[in-house]
Amino acid sequence: MFDHIINWELRAGSHEFPGPHGGTCINEAAIVAAGFEYREVASWRDCPSCFCPTLAQFAIMVNDGSPDHIRKLLMPLVSSLAGSKDEEGWVERARAEFIEREVYQDVVTPFMRHRKLYVERAPELLPEIDRLTESLLRDRSDPIQIVDATGRLVYAIARTLQRGGPIYWIVPRRMPVTVNWSDSPEETFTADREMLDVDTAWAHASRALVRAFRIGTQAPAADTAKVVERMEVEKARALERA
Repeated sequence: MFDHIINWELRAGSHEFPGPHGGTCINEAAIVAAGFEYREVASWRDCPSCFCPTLAQFAIMVNDGSPDHIRKLLMPLVSSLAGSKDEEGWVERARAEFIEREVYQDVVTPFMRHRKLYVERAPELLPEIDRLTESLLRDRSDPIQIVDATGRLVYAIARTLQRGGPIYWIVPRRMPVTVNWSDSPEETFTADREMLDVDTAWAHASRALVRAFRIGTQAPAADTAKVVERMEVEKARALERA
């Protein structure tokens, strides 16, 4: 895996310089991996122009909200952010709406179906979830705003899950067609018990981000040796500063 090769740590927030083991957010790591001079990234505006603003913004949201062990899922994207900018006008909106749709399917919808469980467990957090849901329905003008509100919605739901506990529900699965003794085909079903907690909420958001990279222009394959060299050089500089 890429993260084992370069041994770089992804951390929440922006950073003035990487620590001896990396210690940056995903966008700062991607800047180093692409050969740009290191810079602190507080928003998508701080990224090089070849970074897709929509993907960079949602990467910030997922990077900063995820627990450490979930944040590691983002490591393969370090070599993909540079070159992800697409000049076609429809691509950013398509990426934003894809991320929103995936998060709604895997995080927001299961939560809303069980929302009544949290009326007593975490009542002060529910108005924020309602406000963010309404804002997404109302304001569709800017892809950045769509992914930013989507990320904030995951934050709010994750905080609620942390306070009030996970959600469990049964999901039916369609199995392959079988044939009985009378030669009439039958469809069999099974049911899986699924859970939504803080970890799975952010894991779903991470997967939505990864899949959104497939829309539009994709970064050319990175030269792994050069990426490793650049990031090791930056870690060496951090050791000298320490």
